[in-house]
Amino acid sequence: MVAAVFLVLAARHAGDVTASERALLDLFNSLPGGLVRLGRGLYRLGALWAVGLVVVAALVGRRWRLARDLLLSALNAVQRDVAQVLVSVEPGAVWSSVVCRIVNVEGMGSGM
Repeated sequence: MVAAVFLVLAARHAGDVTASERALLDLFNSLPGGLVRLGRGLYRLGALWAVGLVVVAALVGRRWRLARDLLLSALNAVQRDVAQVLVSVEPGAVWSSVVCRIVNVEGMGSGM
């Protein structure tokens, strides 16, 4: 019941930008561009940490094949990130374009 009430309230709020949401967006837009690489690195580290926790949970639950597959996928992701750094490909080029489009839209969520 609580989830249904929350869903209705969230649906009514869709499309509206509150002052706190606008302030948070302005805060992130005011950060220096040099923090992008730091944020991307922290994001990747957090994702790797989350996969590690799931691998440990699979091992504790004696789900050997699941743990193996998750570990291989995590190693593949790390290998891909290292390869991107070595060949100097900017992995966030597409993402930064998406972020710029979202920032330029008046009223978050509209016009997409």
